[in-house]
Amino acid sequence: MNLLTPFDAALLLLWTFVVYLAAQRGLPGLIVGTVSVLFWRPILLIAHRNPLLAVATALLVGFLVMLLMRPFPRLSYRQPAWGHALGALGGALLGSALVLTLTVSLPLGRDLNGVLWYPAQDIPFAELLQRSRSVAAGRAILLYPLLERSGQLGPRYWGTLSTLHRLLIVGQPWGEV
Repeated sequence: MNLLTPFDAALLLLWTFVVYLAAQRGLPGLIVGTVSVLFWRPILLIAHRNPLLAVATALLVGFLVMLLMRPFPRLSYRQPAWGHALGALGGALLGSALVLTLTVSLPLGRDLNGVLWYPAQDIPFAELLQRSRSVAAGRAILLYPLLERSGQLGPRYWGTLSTLHRLLIVGQPWGEV
């Protein structure tokens, strides 16, 4: 496993960009990031049943957050450091949710022997993705119940992976492959 694949670098760049944008906004960045993370799971549940309704819900939540932000004045770059820090915190929350969701959203596949592969071996750049540390973390989150049952994970990971699995995964996607 390489230290950093191009996929990992792209995810890191995405996370950094979200943190930067939220830090520039200050307190509104914290509010947007926090509200987004609070609505993340409900929108994932809706998306599992009806993707168009999930998009409409996300747009509605975004519009309501925009209305909530109207009373806040445009903050300049001269705002206090704590304003930037609060915004960065909101951006870190939102960026982490976005990156984690992307790492668990690659297609699953099975080989001829019925062995489960994440990501599937027949997608473009599958070999590159197999070497990615981000994809390895996404694989552990996505397949947590299977890995725990088979004893492939030590108890020190159970709390974190279990929580992330409950937040980011709807249903049992390995049963649909």
